[in-house]
Amino acid sequence: MSFLDVVFWEPRNGEEKEHDAMMDRWFAFVQEHHDELFPEWLSVRFYKDVDRDSGEHTGRFVILFEYDSHEGFLAYKKRRDGYPGPYQPYLEVDPVQFFQNDTKYLQWWMPEKKAKWMNWTKS
Repeated sequence: MSFLDVVFWEPRNGEEKEHDAMMDRWFAFVQEHHDELFPEWLSVRFYKDVDRDSGEHTGRFVILFEYDSHEGFLAYKKRRDGYPGPYQPYLEVDPVQFFQNDTKYLQWWMPEKKAKWMNWTKS
């Protein structure tokens, strides 16, 4: 059963370009080190928040980390705590350094009524 770790934020004012560049570096790092450092991650999805009617970007971003389970989420967080050993290079690409701290918001989502879910995704 998957578990979602969801993070909302806005980049620090005046550092939007640096934020975007760091997000690119972060994605490349995660892609390269997924099997070694992030094996519990089933997916990572990145969105920009937009106005419902205009589609204009509000300045806010959202990232969804899908874990194999809540237990996997907890195991990963415990293993990464303090960024030991192989996690040390992660600090160099962690985009949180460009987040406006007072806009950062976390949520955790556990599946519910999964047997009733519907999916019409076409590849």
